[in-house]
Amino acid sequence: MITGSYLILKIEKNKAYLENQRKDKIHEIHTRYLPEGCRVGDYLDLYDNIKMVINVRKRAVREDFLSLLGENND
Repeated sequence: MITGSYLILKIEKNKAYLENQRKDKIHEIHTRYLPEGCRVGDYLDLYDNIKMVINVRKRAVREDFLSLLGENND
């Protein structure tokens, strides 16, 4: 059972921050649970406990999204 899609907001050395579909909660997970090649802006379809990724949907990262994170691509 898929618990929902989560947007990857930020990836650090050992942590990744994911936002749920309702945009009311941010989840912190260890990067070992991310499939190889995931990057900020991708969506993950997750199973139950957030530790099993069912699917990765690649998305282009929007400029306004990057500006929220303070990562400008000037």
